[in-house]
Amino acid sequence: MPRALRGPEGRPGRPSRALNLEQAKSVLAAARGSRLYAYLVLSLLSDVRTEETRPLTWDHVFLETRNGIPPHVAVWRSVCKHGETKTRKSRRTSALPKQGGRRP
Repeated sequence: MPRALRGPEGRPGRPSRALNLEQAKSVLAAARGSRLYAYLVLSLLSDVRTEETRPLTWDHVFLETRNGIPPHVAVWRSVCKHGETKTRKSRRTSALPKQGGRRP
């Protein structure tokens, strides 16, 4: 079989440390009412990375639909080396997740 069809060679990848669905639900249930709840919802249910979530302030979070734009978060900063997202192209807005038909 040609090498291209076998896939990459080398060391095997590391096992995933991601939470499964039941674990994520348990974390959210345990955190409800905590100051960490919004951070956990955003980290677990959106495409925002944890290093991008930590530097967010409320002026980056839009909880109401305005001008037809649904609730979202402006991801422009990171806790990486220089405090910016990796590139200008990685600056983005991300829709806020819905939970059980309501916003957290």
